[in-house]
Amino acid sequence: QQQSVPLTEVVTPAAVESLLENDEIANRLLELLPENQRSRELLAENLRSPQVQQTLRSLTQALLPDDAGNMDGFASVLANFSLPTDDSTTAAAMANPIQAFLDAVLKSVQTEEKGEDKMQEEEKEGGGDE
Repeated sequence: QQQSVPLTEVVTPAAVESLLENDEIANRLLELLPENQRSRELLAENLRSPQVQQTLRSLTQALLPDDAGNMDGFASVLANFSLPTDDSTTAAAMANPIQAFLDAVLKSVQTEEKGEDKMQEEEKEGGGDE
């Protein structure tokens, strides 16, 4: 069985810096902060905080099988994040639950973006009919 890398090793300070260099991503994240905290400096500070690191450790533990090999935690996390599950996700989770979780998040974001793109196209097409 492949060893899973903890989320704390995926979301490193360098990864956070790289992420925040992308204006689109940074702006989407800034929208999630309270209005009086919407600066790149505060966003970076929040993402590097001990609280976020502890949350990543807890999420990693929830995704991994328990001592009996039970994957209920993984399924529960996916359900709580409203992420799609199918047989391939479950199979991938058996090999590497952290990677399977990240893949499910990526798939969800890509599906959401396709839906937004489609809505924008329909708006353009609909706007031309008037």
